Amino acid sequence: MTTIEDVVKMWDENNKSNPCLQTQPQKGRCETRDNKIKKGGSYARTNKWAVIKLSEDNSFRFEPWGDRTCYVFNFWHDKQTNKLLSIDVGFERRIGESPNTQAFYNFLNQEFNGYEISGKELILSSGRVNSNHLVLKIQLALDSSAEDICEYMKKLIDKTQQKICDFFKPKNKNETIDFSIEEYEIFFEIMKKHKIKKDDKFYGKYKELYSHTIKILETLKIGNGSDEENISESNFSHYTKKDTAYKLLSSSETSEFRLYDTFGINDPMEGKTLLSFLGIKSEENSKLPESLPFVACFISESDSLNQFRLYGKDGDKEATGVSMVFKDSFFYETVHYNGHKEYPIYRCVYLNPENGKIESIDYRDGKETNENDANVNDEQAVFEKWLQNIKDLFAKLKKITQKLLNFSKDKVELARDLLIKIRYIVKDFGFVAEQEYRIIEIRNKKDESIKADGNRFYIEIGKIKKYVSEVCFAPLADGMEAFEIETGIECVRSRHPYRLAMFTSGGNHE
Repeated sequence: MTTIEDVVKMWDENNKSNPCLQTQPQKGRCETRDNKIKKGGSYARTNKWAVIKLSEDNSFRFEPWGDRTCYVFNFWHDKQTNKLLSIDVGFERRIGESPNTQAFYNFLNQEFNGYEISGKELILSSGRVNSNHLVLKIQLALDSSAEDICEYMKKLIDKTQQKICDFFKPKNKNETIDFSIEEYEIFFEIMKKHKIKKDDKFYGKYKELYSHTIKILETLKIGNGSDEENISESNFSHYTKKDTAYKLLSSSETSEFRLYDTFGINDPMEGKTLLSFLGIKSEENSKLPESLPFVACFISESDSLNQFRLYGKDGDKEATGVSMVFKDSFFYETVHYNGHKEYPIYRCVYLNPENGKIESIDYRDGKETNENDANVNDEQAVFEKWLQNIKDLFAKLKKITQKLLNFSKDKVELARDLLIKIRYIVKDFGFVAEQEYRIIEIRNKKDESIKADGNRFYIEIGKIKKYVSEVCFAPLADGMEAFEIETGIECVRSRHPYRLAMFTSGGNHE
């Protein structure tokens, strides 16, 4: 006689190319080492079941199993004799409490109840103890083969999946944006940290705030396909020490490019400028936050004397570092982390803390136009429209945040967490001269990929040699010829006469 173990083995083998469609590990009392078959009981019966995620839609990938929405293989046995009593394949929505249970029940009843799949009727029921527990199932013959059971599940999913997913989609699409898997994971971790469940009356407002931050982030991304992208971008350069660049680019070295945490950056308002703009108190916390932001900083100029004086200093001497010029493919097409991760680059937004306004976003901001150059003027007009859109998005972010805090004044820490994705691309106007761009990655503090370098944390995202087109040497950086020969990457010298300027002014460069 077919067992649930037979069914799970066959189903997973048939769907090995799609991990999300395979049966999923569960928590609690499980029968198998991989935790895919769980055992329970009710009255005089026991049952074993295995579950499949509702869909690949990102919003369902991190659902807690206590509030599960999934497809289920279910085998029921007599508690005394262990005799098989029934075999079901079905869809379940198990939740403690939900305001839309009746609407969802009515939807399932209208769309599927009584519908036949290969001669078997779909049966809809709600739980006797918990009426929010809804089940839509097909009861199969006790002598059904594993092949038959898997085939019925496949047909059930084909019939119901898209319509059920559409039911759960937000009705106002203009207010939402589809999250990536990583973004959903961060959102659900925040909800878990603050012990917030989907039946919380403010759950939709929390998601709206987080969703709006993602919308802002997407708008600030270089290469987002918007009209603003008709304006060409300069190359992006990362300033660092010459020795660090050598370790990253030499064929004999194996170093990977690092993203560092934001706590050691020279801006004391790092991560706090946006909170101030939104009227959120920025409190120091003795505990390390659950989610840590890691960034790498770039500018659009490869030969900036100001950057050479500030960064990459060898022995604390100014203008002794280098800048690495990255190809576009590093940000848009590259495959880095675990073989399937991209790292887009974002513009930084500069806020003036005195007037609470966005003062600058891009090197074109405030640029004078030439009345006789139609192309330049058209380009500037597109940019001004895009800039106004960014300002409108931040104004709306302020309204959403203030509205949320007015409803729930004890959620200040939650609001800070929900802003995690954009807090570190908003900077104080005092740093506007840098006109910085960043890549940013959020990792849980328990992630094993996080490493320590003295008092700073960092993550590695891969080797970069094939993505670097040129290295610019600062005025006082030596060894350029040897560097080019050993790395095979073209090197150029800064055009700035820094040594001459220091000598003629009587300065003593230490």
